[in-house]
Amino acid sequence: ARNRGSTELGGENFSGNDWDRTDRQRKVIKALIDEFKGASFTSLLSAVQKVGPMVQTNFKSNEITSLLTSAFKIMKYPMYQFNVPIGEESDPNKLWFYNTYYPNGQKYDVVEINDWKKTRSKVANFVFNKVTDKKSKLTY
Repeated sequence: ARNRGSTELGGENFSGNDWDRTDRQRKVIKALIDEFKGASFTSLLSAVQKVGPMVQTNFKSNEITSLLTSAFKIMKYPMYQFNVPIGEESDPNKLWFYNTYYPNGQKYDVVEINDWKKTRSKVANFVFNKVTDKKSKLTY
């Protein structure tokens, strides 16, 4: 999910831009949550114990166990997504644009927001208003 694109994985080619990569990451997280929704505490704890040694964190074991207990309640809530910057790349009304900078001769491609007022308004609307619509499972 983290790869930006490659033909290295089994010879399969997949999209390589950042938008596709973050979409794959969201799908992996959703699939994991869906998989663990029906799991027992023991199964969840076992998975964490297997993955735990591969993760660096400042959480203590008892804190992680406490979070696992809360996870069952949290995983029952519907998931909502909101992407910033807002608007598809091909949308002429999108609220962002690409820009390129060359500080010290090094090229940097940057996504810049061109309308912060509308962006803030849409984020606030999503967080404080739209999420109450449980049936639509909004995705922007």
